[in-house]
Amino acid sequence: MTPALLGEFSIGEHEIAHRAIANRLRERIGKGLVPAGALLPSTQQLAQEWHTSYFTVHTALNTLVREGLLERRHGSGTHVLGPNRVIRKIGVYYRGREVWSDEEMTHLRNVHTALERQLSAQAIATEVFFDTREATGPEGSPLPGLKRAVELREIQGLVLARTDLWSFPRLQRLPLPVAFLGSGGGQTGRLYYDHRSHFREIFRRFRARGLRSVGLISNVSPDDLRERFSDLGDYYTHFRAEADAAGLETRPGWIVSPPERPASLMRFGYDAFHALWREPALPDALLVFPDMTVRGVILAVVETRAFAGGKILFAFHRNRRVQVLCPFPAWWSVIDEEEVASALITLIRRQHQGKPAPAIGLPIRLETADSVF
Repeated sequence: MTPALLGEFSIGEHEIAHRAIANRLRERIGKGLVPAGALLPSTQQLAQEWHTSYFTVHTALNTLVREGLLERRHGSGTHVLGPNRVIRKIGVYYRGREVWSDEEMTHLRNVHTALERQLSAQAIATEVFFDTREATGPEGSPLPGLKRAVELREIQGLVLARTDLWSFPRLQRLPLPVAFLGSGGGQTGRLYYDHRSHFREIFRRFRARGLRSVGLISNVSPDDLRERFSDLGDYYTHFRAEADAAGLETRPGWIVSPPERPASLMRFGYDAFHALWREPALPDALLVFPDMTVRGVILAVVETRAFAGGKILFAFHRNRRVQVLCPFPAWWSVIDEEEVASALITLIRRQHQGKPAPAIGLPIRLETADSVF
């Protein structure tokens, strides 16, 4: 095909060049002005036509490869796939295999089950990629099997269900839609648990009940806060800010967190509540996150009979499909695995269709019926 792909086109003074080129080419593919099956000129030719650099053109085309509008074939160049490319299979990436055996990862297993069920209902297959390599591989080298599946277009999207700082940057550079749980790596494809909105709502309810102080037991550690893909980067900052905005007192001894990621969340929760119980004064309400830490706290509360007389209002986190047994009344902050799976699929689909895929804040549902699960 002739290299005049963009028609009459110029890059505005305040536009970012690669985004402007990608937007214009996406628009013309969507209108059928650049037909499916067409072979694009070389990146160098396009750079000359568009009066820009090779790198700028490569970045623009890579955006459209990620969206499924273009395909790079080894030895034969870049081809137009068209705006209605079908998603046949989505990959799911895990850093390690612990998700299938670790009791503390029951939530992720349930999210995975929900993903498979929802995708199957849409006639989309899944393929799981386990990365068990040591974190010493060469920079920019994703798992070989995953890299091959992307190059052959055997998968048309990738969900990062569990990753780490070593693998995360490599996976985001792959030329296909990527959806992930976390706060790092920009906005596109990001799903995060909206803790701040939840703090705001539950503190409003506390004040409506006449409560004046609040504490927090959470296993969120400095390791979690350092990981830029984690959705917990500002967790304690948001807790304190929303408590202050609601007029609820907090004290250092009422916020119990580990110095490093604990080996056992249940053991941490048990010890953390005993530490709080030894404080000379106690808060009117206590939040505990996540559910495995909740289990240890429940055991300590029963042991100390801290529930007697209703002096503390307990607000516990749980995942919808993970059972937590509690023999005394509590409020529950619930994350629904089906909603997690649905949001991740939405992020993949929007990127695949060439639409913006800004971050999605998943709500944490507050159930205040003092129910016992």
